[in-house]
Amino acid sequence: MSKYVVILYILALIYYIKVFAKAKYRSNSRKIRALDLLAVAFILWISGRIHVLLNIDPLELAGLILFAYAVIVVSIEQFIIAYKEN
Repeated sequence: MSKYVVILYILALIYYIKVFAKAKYRSNSRKIRALDLLAVAFILWISGRIHVLLNIDPLELAGLILFAYAVIVVSIEQFIIAYKEN
């Protein structure tokens, strides 16, 4: 996979994030859920292509990336809650 394809994937992800962010939702939690699903779909899609470079099973790679994503999301949420309390 060439670096131009990776750049194209990243640009596509940025575009879809902007589209999802501008869409109207009934509540903020639905908007966050839609963005999370977009992130999960992108991770599953890209892990099938990256595994060749890293010589790792694509499902294992996707699980590792999803776990890291979840840890980051929870950490950010906890930081925001603690910041608002102080």
